[in-house]
Amino acid sequence: MKNPFASAHLKLKRAKEHIDDLNAQIKEFIERSVYEISVQRDSKTGSESVKVSPSKPIPDDFALILGDALHNLKSALDFAWYELTFADTPAKKRHGFPIYPSRTHLEDFLRYRKEQHSIYRLCDVLLRIIQPYTGGNGDSLFHLHSLDKIDKHMLLIPQVQIVRIDGLWAEDGDGEKFGIKWRLVPSGGLVLNCGKHRNVKVIKKGQIAATIVFGKGTPMAGHLVIPVLHEFEIAVSSVLKSLDVLGMEVHTPQ
Repeated sequence: MKNPFASAHLKLKRAKEHIDDLNAQIKEFIERSVYEISVQRDSKTGSESVKVSPSKPIPDDFALILGDALHNLKSALDFAWYELTFADTPAKKRHGFPIYPSRTHLEDFLRYRKEQHSIYRLCDVLLRIIQPYTGGNGDSLFHLHSLDKIDKHMLLIPQVQIVRIDGLWAEDGDGEKFGIKWRLVPSGGLVLNCGKHRNVKVIKKGQIAATIVFGKGTPMAGHLVIPVLHEFEIAVSSVLKSLDVLGMEVHTPQ
């Protein structure tokens, strides 16, 4: 007897390897990163600020590994769905694991396939447990699906997000030394307001903490890449467990 979802679990295993690889490369990149610190002046108000930003781009491999991880996670779901439904699904109606924007969309899909036994037997687990739609138990599955679709047409390029800087000190034209409060900016850097101080120069760069997030224009923009991938991995693994009993039924000899 074939192990249920053996191919799906291979895809999930491969996704985990990509996630671990990307995590290791991100850590190395962050540890070796160098940041530019510059003083900027607003020509209208005369106020000054210190900008901290990454000095080198993210390696191209990050987007490629990210895409591979997403694709293998989604493929694990599609493989399991195919295994459960291929026997009585006409070739023209075969598609991937059903993930929709809302419960209504999912219910409509199941209603149109109500005569198909293999899908009918999945209705309860899909609607009551997995809930692969926004706002359901499977909300993260919808984000996974959305990102995987984007990656089929364009690279999902992550970006550096500086999250903290400690111990940065500056000195103004009068010789007064001061620390600077910071705020995040969308570009992934920091802008530090110098307040009343003018003719500012940085005298101590401090310690900078940064991370890698999903880039602008994506469904998960600004979210940490590795935690999100782990969330997707857990969600896919949970789906396979939920379907496992049905998978055993498929492969149990009559």
